[in-house]
Amino acid sequence: MFCPHCGKENAGPFGYCIVCGKPLNMVEGAPAIPFASPSPSQPKSMGALGVIGIGVCVILAIAVAFTKPIDEQGTASFQQGYRIGTLFGMMLLPFLIAFAIAGRKKARNPRAFAAIFCIVCLLGVGSSWMSSASFETPDQRIGRLAREAAGLQPEKHLGFAKQRRSSAEYRRYLLMAIGSADEMRVWIRYCLDLNYVDEATSRRWHDEYLAVAKMLQVIYTRWSSIATS
Repeated sequence: MFCPHCGKENAGPFGYCIVCGKPLNMVEGAPAIPFASPSPSQPKSMGALGVIGIGVCVILAIAVAFTKPIDEQGTASFQQGYRIGTLFGMMLLPFLIAFAIAGRKKARNPRAFAAIFCIVCLLGVGSSWMSSASFETPDQRIGRLAREAAGLQPEKHLGFAKQRRSSAEYRRYLLMAIGSADEMRVWIRYCLDLNYVDEATSRRWHDEYLAVAKMLQVIYTRWSSIATS
């Protein structure tokens, strides 16, 4: 078969001339077959940037997991297991999400896998760090609850009780504070029964909340007599 354009002989009925590359469709029985453009291949590696990003995320996760403050009521082995579990969770979830999106065989893309892993891992690390920023020790938590139960927040409730239209709201909050003070004495008893605190600490906390409840009751009684008069 000869090419109608350059006259060169072609070995078989190909769609294009092997010499000039022009179509042989002018030759009877030799339809032109377009060249198939090669499909863009997926990257076979995640590159140096992806490896560095994953390494940085792993280091940050380890640092947050093993420096995050936790309650010291448990044993040392329990605390160590808790930190390892936190690290495992911060690593496993990003890996599963990245693998489901860009790690499967039909959609394998190492660079996308690294990017998704880093994004999800950083979100988990940031969330864990934010929770540790608001961490309170047991003594700090007890003190905050005591202040809230006693209503000792003048910067938030300045002049609140003096407003005539706030009588119902003030009464409701005062009753909630009394109930919270009584409830805390029950929780303190639970802590003692579960050996979270010793007898002396439990007794001290119980007496403090009892004093708070009495003060709140006096406030409520005096305020009720003034409001009804």
